[in-house]
Amino acid sequence: MKVLSAIGASVKSLTAEIKSLPFSSYGGYGYGGNLPHLPNISLTNDLRGGLLPGTKYDYETAAGVLWQNPSAAACFVALTKAFAQARPFLERRKTKNGNDWERVDHEITALIERPNNFYSGEKLFGVTLICAMSQGSAFWRFEYDRRGVPAEIWYEPPVGMGVSGLAPNWDSQNFIKNYYYFVDGQRTQEPLETKDVVYFRHGLNVANPRMPWSPLGLAAREVATLNGASTYTGALMKNSAVPSGMVTLEGSGLASGTPPTPEQAEEMKRRIKSGFTGDKVGEPFVSSLPWKWQAFNWSPADLAIDQIRQWPQETVCALLGTPVIVALLPTGTQPTYENLDASMRWWWDNTIIPLEDSFADEIETQMFPAFGLDAQEYRISWDRSKVPALQEDLVEKYGMIDKSYTSGTIDLYTAQVERGIVDVPEEYKGVFHPSATAGNPQAEPVTPEEMANQERLNRAVKSTFIKVVDGNETKFSESDWERDGGKFQRYVGEKGKFWGGDSRDETSQKYFNGDFKVTVNSGVGQESKKLFGRELAAKEYGELIGAPDGEKIEVHRVAGGIHISAGDQGNFDLLMRKVGNRGNEVVMENGAFFKKSDAPKQLAPRMLAYQFKKAQELGIHRVVADAAGNAKSRQTGYSRWPQLGFNGVIKNSVKSKLPSKYRSAKDLNTLMQMEGGFEAWKKFGGRTNVSFDLSKGSTSWKIFESYLDSKGIITE
Repeated sequence: MKVLSAIGASVKSLTAEIKSLPFSSYGGYGYGGNLPHLPNISLTNDLRGGLLPGTKYDYETAAGVLWQNPSAAACFVALTKAFAQARPFLERRKTKNGNDWERVDHEITALIERPNNFYSGEKLFGVTLICAMSQGSAFWRFEYDRRGVPAEIWYEPPVGMGVSGLAPNWDSQNFIKNYYYFVDGQRTQEPLETKDVVYFRHGLNVANPRMPWSPLGLAAREVATLNGASTYTGALMKNSAVPSGMVTLEGSGLASGTPPTPEQAEEMKRRIKSGFTGDKVGEPFVSSLPWKWQAFNWSPADLAIDQIRQWPQETVCALLGTPVIVALLPTGTQPTYENLDASMRWWWDNTIIPLEDSFADEIETQMFPAFGLDAQEYRISWDRSKVPALQEDLVEKYGMIDKSYTSGTIDLYTAQVERGIVDVPEEYKGVFHPSATAGNPQAEPVTPEEMANQERLNRAVKSTFIKVVDGNETKFSESDWERDGGKFQRYVGEKGKFWGGDSRDETSQKYFNGDFKVTVNSGVGQESKKLFGRELAAKEYGELIGAPDGEKIEVHRVAGGIHISAGDQGNFDLLMRKVGNRGNEVVMENGAFFKKSDAPKQLAPRMLAYQFKKAQELGIHRVVADAAGNAKSRQTGYSRWPQLGFNGVIKNSVKSKLPSKYRSAKDLNTLMQMEGGFEAWKKFGGRTNVSFDLSKGSTSWKIFESYLDSKGIITE
C-alpha cells in the first residue's frame, strides 16, 4: 500500500505540474489576451501569412476565394450530395461498458435535422463541410430556449470569410477561453462562451492546435493556375480565339513615308477588332492599307491548355479527397462504369465516412454536454443504408459465401446466416461441405480412382421403353425410341412404374417429375404476395428452381425477398437461389450450384428450362448470376452461363485479348452468336455479372433454345 500511495502521489504531482504550464508555452498568443486586432492569417491558417514555399509570388492573393474555383466547387458538389445520403442518429449503449447499441430518439438529432426555420440539417452540414474543407474551420452557434437548452443552430464562418464570423480567443490559462463574434469587421462587445459554439476544424494546425489546418490553402498555386487557364481560354473566345498580337504596315513607300497618327492607329485597331469579333466572326475583312499580323504569344495548341489544367486539377481533388472521376471533371481518358463504381466505393471508405465520423466526434465532444448526454453511454452514428455506393453486390457477396462454404472455411449454418436466412436450423452447425477438407474433420481426400468408381456405382438405372401401337405394348431399346416419333410409355426398374404420352428426352423423363419435398418457413407467404400478388404453393418453389426429383428444398424469407436452397440429398451438394425486387423489376438470382459427381450430364440446362418457364409464368423479368472463373480455374460459370443465353458486358481488358474479328461484339449475347465466339470467350474470357432476359423472343431465349436443340434436350 505504501508503494501504491507513493506512486499515486508522484503521478498527482506530475499532472499538477503539467496543468500549471501556461498554454502559451506550446501555442503562443493569437486572438487571445487583450489584442483587439486580428492577426494576419494566411489561407493555410498557419498564423504567419507570407508566401508559399518555393516562390516569391503571392499566389494566395491570386487564387482568390478557394471554394469559388470550378474544380474545387465540383468536388464540393459531390461531397455535399454524398453527405446528404446518410443521416445522423443517436445510439445508446444497451448495457454499461457493453458493445451492443440501440437506436434512440432524442431532441439533439431532431435539432440537427431541423436546426432553424430557415434551412435544413442537410444544408447545415453542406455549408459546414465546404467551409471546413476550404478554409480549415467552421462553427455552429446556439440559440437557447427558456430551459437553457439549445433550440436553434446557426452556421457561422471563420472571421474574414463573410460579413460575420467567429474567432477563438485564448490566454495562458485557457486553451480556448471563448469566441469573439465579428460583424462587418467589428468585434461585438460580449464574447460567446465555449458552450455556445461547436468548433469544427479540418485537422489541427501544427503550429497552433487551437487553429485549423487547411490543405486546400496549400493549393493556392494550383487554384491560381486553374483560374488563369480559364481566364486565358475565356479571353481567347471573347476575341474569337485570336491571341494577342501586333499590326505592322508593309511596303517601302509606307516605311519611308509618314507613319499613321495615333488616331489612325486606334481607328485601325477598332476596325480590326470589330471585323473579327462579336456577330462578325467569320466575315471577310478588307483594309485600304497593307498590314501584317504578328502574334505575341503561343496559340492554345502550343500552350496545351488541357494538359496544363490536369496536374493542378488532380492536386485540388486529391486535397479534397475526391477522385477526379467522382467529381465528374474531365480526366483526359474515357471513364468506364467499372472505374466509377470502384472510385465511388473508395471515396466513401476513405473520405466521406471518415469525414462523417469526424463530425460525429465533434458533436459528441462539444454538443453532448448541452443536452446532458454522456459520451461514454451515447454516440452519434450515421444511417448509410440508402447510400447507393455502399449497397452490397449480392452476387459477389453470395459468391464469396459459397466459396467459403465449399472450401470448408465456414459451416452450412454460418453460410445461411450470412446470406440473411431467418431461423436457420441449429443442426446445420458443424455441417461442412462434403468435398471440403479445410475445417471438416470428417472429410478425407478422395483419389481420382475412388471418384471414378463412385461414379460407376451411382449410375442411373437403365430404362426399358414400351411402344404403344393401337393399345398393344411392345418393348424397344433406347436407340429405337430415338428413331421413333410415335407415342410411348416408360418403364423403370423393377417397380413397373409407367408414364404415358411423354415426349421429353430420357433424362428429362427420368429426373424431372415434380417428385421433390419442399419446406416453406414462416414469413415466406407474405413475401410471396409482395412479389407475385399471391401466396405460392409449396411445389411451385421447387418448380421455380427447376428442381429434379429427390431434392429436399428449403424456402426462407430474407431481407428483400425469398431464398430457396437445396443440398445434401438428391443431385446436389448445394444449390441456392433468391428472388426479390430490384427497382421496378422482379429478379431471380442464381447463386451456388454444386452438383454431385454422380449427377446426370446436362442437368443444368434442363433445370434452367424448367426454371425459366416457371419464372416467366410468375412475371419475373430477369435471372442474374455471377459467372465466375476463367480458362485457368476449375470454375466454368464464366463460359457456361453465356453459352446458355446469359448476357453481360465484355470488359475492354478482355476484349483487347480476343481475336480481332470478335472485338466488334457489343456484349456476350452477340459474341455467342458469332461462329467460334464461344470458343474465343472460353479461352480469353473471365468472371463477369450476367443476366438472362425472360421476355418472349429475347436474344437470351434464342441462344438457349438453340443450345437445347443442339444437345437433343426436350423438356416439354
